[in-house]
Amino acid sequence: MPTHAALIHPETGQINVARLAEEVTAIRDRVIDERLRLETDCPHMRPEFDVRITSLGKLQNVLTSFQLGCAFWAMDLMSPEWWDKVTDYPEAERTLLRSEWQMFLKLGLVHFSFSAVESSLRAVMRAIEPTAHAGSTLEFKRLYDDLLLHRLSAPRPAHVELLDMAAKIRNTVHNNGIYFHKSGSAVDQPYKGRIFRFVHGKSPAVGGWPLLLELTADLVSMLVDVSRDPRIMAIRTEILDPGAP
Repeated sequence: MPTHAALIHPETGQINVARLAEEVTAIRDRVIDERLRLETDCPHMRPEFDVRITSLGKLQNVLTSFQLGCAFWAMDLMSPEWWDKVTDYPEAERTLLRSEWQMFLKLGLVHFSFSAVESSLRAVMRAIEPTAHAGSTLEFKRLYDDLLLHRLSAPRPAHVELLDMAAKIRNTVHNNGIYFHKSGSAVDQPYKGRIFRFVHGKSPAVGGWPLLLELTADLVSMLVDVSRDPRIMAIRTEILDPGAP
């Protein structure tokens, strides 16, 4: 994943939107490759219905939408001619509005990626044991701890760490950049050998693009790993995606 410096345009000092789009496109292309490979390896899974495949399709759609958002950002929001032609916003407000669009893209990436993962893992748990966790409707943390540590062919503590981190970032994004927890306590969250501190009522330093891209890429890897786990692959019946047509 790129560093923050690598995503800064050398001339403007602003986010290099083209580079950001390239990084997201690379993640999306990997999702497509993994989805197609799974479809080929598992012809008994209907691509439009089985959550082992639709989970990747959902992430593909999120990343494609993000890519389109970057294109709008680069081609229109950075163009004075576009602003003059289609809006009546004065020059003084445009920098702020571009910043707000960037935040909108961050919100969409975090929320929709996490939503795709959560709905998919709930469906997998439901297929393993339909009555567990009240039909997989209870707190997501409780469910993914059980799934990833006890229900697969081997425990996946790194995936738990990933989801713990992603959940805290979604909590922060959901609260307009401020972390809140019902305990009111600060939390030191490990992630891939680093520690990120989340303080109740404060804005954590976790909103940069490099970290969000890294998390997104790791969520892709986790979904592939879960879908291809021998115990999940051994489920020959369809794991129906509740959102399937």
